[in-house]
Amino acid sequence: MQNLKLCKLELENIKNISLLFLNKNNKFADGYEPLKAIIDKDLFPKILNIYNNPIATLLSNPVFEEFSYDGKDDGTIQCLGKDDPQLNTQVLFKLLTKSIQEINSSNVDTISNLDSVMSSSSLYAFVFNLNDDSTFTIVRKIYSSNYLDKNGVFFFKKSRLNTLKENLFSIDSKIDFILYKDFIYILGKYNFETLFSYNYHYQNKANNLLVTLEDSNILENYKEFKEDCLDRRSIVKKLAILEASGDINSFLNKLDNNPKFIQDTIKKYNLNITLNSENKIIYSDVATLSEIINLISENYFVSDITQRKCLANRKTYLTDNKPKKKSRTRKKK
Repeated sequence: MQNLKLCKLELENIKNISLLFLNKNNKFADGYEPLKAIIDKDLFPKILNIYNNPIATLLSNPVFEEFSYDGKDDGTIQCLGKDDPQLNTQVLFKLLTKSIQEINSSNVDTISNLDSVMSSSSLYAFVFNLNDDSTFTIVRKIYSSNYLDKNGVFFFKKSRLNTLKENLFSIDSKIDFILYKDFIYILGKYNFETLFSYNYHYQNKANNLLVTLEDSNILENYKEFKEDCLDRRSIVKKLAILEASGDINSFLNKLDNNPKFIQDTIKKYNLNITLNSENKIIYSDVATLSEIINLISENYFVSDITQRKCLANRKTYLTDNKPKKKSRTRKKK
């Protein structure tokens, strides 16, 4: 993950810069057509100048961490290997990495019509070919603001209002992610997840967790609980995080072997949750959904310093004290 710190993105270290688009086109087997814009060398300094500040800030004192479901856009750089199994099921990502490798070959055609490319592409990428034959690629999700139609853009010249004769492509200095060597460095997590369908990944993980809850038979009105969970994106993501961590087992074991501990926790934090005579959680309506999810995720705690009751938005274990993953299924009564 430290490769990024060693990169020298300087003018004298750059052999070429190309602008890559992945244009939706059903005539191609993958459903996308890679297209490039050739960039004159006199524009290289201007392009570098756009990204100089964000990259310099990035490389000055970077804080890296592994990509995680509950990671936030908080200034850290989340990293993911290019061989990540979720990414490698995505046609868009596989084509992106392939097109970067072939950017200077005849396999990638040049753009002939900016209008159609901008309206049917999800991302653009500046591909920097470096002297050591590696590539440094900056990727950004396309927004409507990137494309300026000539019919709606005016400028002043010698006190006269004039209209442009060409459509414009506008870029900002923001970066969603960088591909360099064997890693992806993610700066815009939301856009990264949107581009590569991580929402579907979260949905699958959440469904796995819900199957565990159903098999464990700890919820009364499970069907309604499941429907309400899957209707809410934030809840789906919390369930995916819980599935990935394996922490659900500690809650299930505690409820099975020491239900009084769960009852005391509910009372301590004044939660609107009730257990029935069989120590099942009674799901009544959506008003209790978040509390139940946070309870089974063990997100309630008391601060050692202030003794205030708290709700954790994100848990990071300081020592190797995570409960071991162990299969456990409560027998249905």
